[in-house]
Amino acid sequence: MEKGVVIYTVTGCPFCARAKKWLQAHDVTFEERDAAKNEHYIEEVFKMTGHGAVPLILIGGQMIVGFDEPKLDAALVKLRQS
Repeated sequence: MEKGVVIYTVTGCPFCARAKKWLQAHDVTFEERDAAKNEHYIEEVFKMTGHGAVPLILIGGQMIVGFDEPKLDAALVKLRQS
């Protein structure tokens, strides 16, 4: 259902773990891009945000930096309505 949902993470990041659990709890299928395992991913994060903060979640065309439940809720509602 949620085509194109991507989450950039780093192994051991507690906010990344919370974001992934949130996505799973809301039955969102996503692609995880772990920057600790592939440095190209952190370069992508820098290009999109200007810094290396994770998690970076791309959902429904919206970019959400950090674990922000209200923004995630709103993006998911918008995605599912489209």
